[in-house]
Amino acid sequence: MNRAAARPDGLRGGLYSPHEVIVDPPLTIAALPAWLTEQFGVSFDFSTAVTDIRQAPADRLVICTGDDFETLYPRLFAASGLTRCKLQMMRTAAQPDGWKMGPALAGGLTLRFYSSFHNCPSLPRLQARIAAEMPEYDRWGIHVMASTTAANCITIGDSHEYGLTVDIFNREEIDALILRYLDTFARFPVREIAQRWYGVYAKHPSMPFYTAEPEPGVRVVTGTSGSGMTLSFGLAETLTARDVGPVACR
Repeated sequence: MNRAAARPDGLRGGLYSPHEVIVDPPLTIAALPAWLTEQFGVSFDFSTAVTDIRQAPADRLVICTGDDFETLYPRLFAASGLTRCKLQMMRTAAQPDGWKMGPALAGGLTLRFYSSFHNCPSLPRLQARIAAEMPEYDRWGIHVMASTTAANCITIGDSHEYGLTVDIFNREEIDALILRYLDTFARFPVREIAQRWYGVYAKHPSMPFYTAEPEPGVRVVTGTSGSGMTLSFGLAETLTARDVGPVACR
């Protein structure tokens, strides 16, 4: 890790995990179809909207529509307790050649966000302090993380707004809050923001993923906690093994 990325002033301590892997989503998603075709003989029909499962006759169907709750099995989704989460993201311009950030960084706000930290005995006091001193961060569900891309840009996020209706416009105040907090624990040679966007995913108040079998031979599954890329391969392996048995790469 380039220690210059983490600000030492005011730092009381840190937690390092040697088990994390950073995936660059645009590169990974673009490469997956060819890999799946080579490894498993998967065929893809792009630019095809499936509005009825009879369009895709098969012994087993797995429906993974993300936050699209209306096209297939809308009544099932309406009764599931699922809603949508909108998150705002940013990415810097490329950092200088030779400068590497190393591991992803996250600040203290993250401790209150993920259930992995819920067994920490001091967490309620941290949550109460943030609510009292930084209520705007609770209002927009902000915790701040930064990671590097293959092009040596820094991806920064994020916020969380919940509701079935998603506002297509980003809030400048949210981006400003994210960058303000980022400055308290991280610094980069190039701070210029080159890209801003928002994402939407399915959210459930308690389930890490949602799955159901609305009829024989059909499984519906979606990630529900913002960790879809983290869980996806393990979840796919588990559900496939449950439904059709283990599958090995060729």
